[in-house]
Amino acid sequence: ATGITMDVHMAKVMQKVVEVHALSGGQFDPTVAPLVKLWGFDDMKLNLNVSRTDITAALVNVGMKFLKVQGNELVKLKPAVTIDLNGIAQGYSVDLMADLLTQRGITSFLVELGGEIAVGGPKPDGRPYTVAIERPIKPGAEATTRILQLKKGAVTTSGNYRRFLTGKNGTIGHLINPKTGYSFDNGMISVTVIAPDALTADAYDNAFMGMGVKETLKLVEKMKGVEVYMIYRDGKGVVREAMSPTFRQFLERLD
Repeated sequence: ATGITMDVHMAKVMQKVVEVHALSGGQFDPTVAPLVKLWGFDDMKLNLNVSRTDITAALVNVGMKFLKVQGNELVKLKPAVTIDLNGIAQGYSVDLMADLLTQRGITSFLVELGGEIAVGGPKPDGRPYTVAIERPIKPGAEATTRILQLKKGAVTTSGNYRRFLTGKNGTIGHLINPKTGYSFDNGMISVTVIAPDALTADAYDNAFMGMGVKETLKLVEKMKGVEVYMIYRDGKGVVREAMSPTFRQFLERLD
C-alpha cells in the first residue's frame, strides 16, 4: 500500500467522494480514470477502437475498494490505481470562489465555472438570480427548457450530450460506468442538481446520471437540501422529464 497526506482541499473532496460513492451504490467512482483514458476522454483524442479485452484489462484497476481515506490520509491498496476527480473538483472550485467573496463581505453574487454555479444571496434589488437549463434535442442543438430562480445555494448539470463519440461500440458518452467500462446506458440525457454547495451538487449530478430516474428520486427523497431535475428517454425513446417534488418551487415557469 502507498499513501499520501492530503491538503485540506483534497481531503474535503475525497471525503465527499466516499459519501457519494456509498450512497450511489458505486455509480460515482473516481477510480474510473483508466477507462476515461482508454476511451480518450482525458485529452479528447477519442479512441474508436476500444475492445472488450482492453476494457477488461482496465477494469482490473477500477474500484473504490482499492482506496482508503482516513482523515487527511489517502492510501492506495493497489499501486496501479489512478483517480479522476473531474466530476467533482470543478464544483469545489466554485465553492472556494464563493467563500472568498463571502469573506470579503460581498453578499450578492453568482459564480460560474464550466457550468457549475454558486449563488450568494438574492440580487441587490431582492430578486433571485435566474439560471437556464438546456433541453438537449440532439447533439449540437440545445434549447432552454426551464428557468430556475435561486437566491442561495448551488446548481450544476451533468449530461452525455456534449462529449461523446460514435463508433463500432455505439454512442459512447464521457460518463463511464465503473462496473461495465462502457458509458451509462439507462436513457439518462441530463441531470440538474440544486444543493447547499457546488461540491455536493457536482458530485451527485454525475452519480444520478448513473443511477437512473427511479433510484435517484428514491435517494433524493431522503436527502436534506438536495433537489433534482432529469431529462431522459423512456423505453420507447420518447424524451421525458422527472423532478423531485419540491424542485418546482425553484422554477420560474413550467411550460
